[in-house]
Amino acid sequence: MSFGIYKPGQGYWVRVMTAGLIALITVATAAWLWNQSTLIAERLPKAGWSLDLRSIPPELKPGETLTLLNNPGEGFTPSQIGTGRIKSITGQTVLATDLAMTEKNDPTQIGFVQVGPSELTAAAVAEPTRVSVQRRTAMPLIEPTLFSGVIASIVIIIGAIIGYWLVGVRQQTVEFLIATDFEMKRVNWSTRREIMGSTVVVIFVCVVVTGLLFTYDRIFEAFFKLINVLPK
Repeated sequence: MSFGIYKPGQGYWVRVMTAGLIALITVATAAWLWNQSTLIAERLPKAGWSLDLRSIPPELKPGETLTLLNNPGEGFTPSQIGTGRIKSITGQTVLATDLAMTEKNDPTQIGFVQVGPSELTAAAVAEPTRVSVQRRTAMPLIEPTLFSGVIASIVIIIGAIIGYWLVGVRQQTVEFLIATDFEMKRVNWSTRREIMGSTVVVIFVCVVVTGLLFTYDRIFEAFFKLINVLPK
């Protein structure tokens, strides 16, 4: 099977327009999948959570297990909502992975972190290893833009291959396009003068019909008011 252009130069404009239509459909599909894949990427499991802390005590080191606490408000004692592991520390930011949240809790509720036992004891509460969390940022498993770009690129490549095969390689399709181009050349296209004349006739007829309808509407309106069917 040859992958070269079948009968190059024949049916040029029909083949070009067909390729353009395939390209338009492909790009529109890729754009739609770009938006949809972005939503899908946002729903994928998170690689971890970036936690900006008020301070970094020496007890917080990569590899340590974190106890995740909520922030119930002033005057209330934080309760444990999950555990995690410190993957890395950069400045005041801790990258926490392997998060295991308790039922009905999620990482957006993390208010404090501490290194130590997973159960809150009186001693643990008093330890200065508890640090408040200023901001929580989800770290995606794969960047949404990269994920969307890969999906869109695959669609564009597939569309290009299909378009090339249909317009340039597949003999049955190419023969049909060439025959269509031949038939288009035999069409008796209207001249500019004929088109202008037809347009004037259509506009004139529309104006006349509109005038007749308006006149009949007024006549019937006056008649129905005269016989008290419509209010005067």
